[in-house]
Amino acid sequence: MFALRVGDCMASTDPATEVQTVPTRPCTEVRDSEIFASTMLPDGDFPGDDAVTTSVDDFCYGQFQAFVGMAYEQSALGLSYFMPSQESWDGMGDRQILCILVDPAGGVTGTMKGANR
Repeated sequence: MFALRVGDCMASTDPATEVQTVPTRPCTEVRDSEIFASTMLPDGDFPGDDAVTTSVDDFCYGQFQAFVGMAYEQSALGLSYFMPSQESWDGMGDRQILCILVDPAGGVTGTMKGANR
């Protein structure tokens, strides 16, 4: 599991690849991404990639408007996430979903909370 938490900032990381570590940087430094929400999936057997992706989509898109101040569909900001894989679920007990707000233009300093764009 990651040592990342809501409020951490970072440069983009490709969520399509399995990552072991993600370097953060102070939110006062120029970057393009910020973790804005987190939740844990219930214990039990790995529910499958499709079920995990559905849970991620439901949770992260559901949290987007409350954090940004406008609906995802109208926003210029993007959404990414980290989610458990079968390997991390079984090997490390990973159940965490991390929702990541991404500004495709980059150059962000400070939080994107309430960006309303």
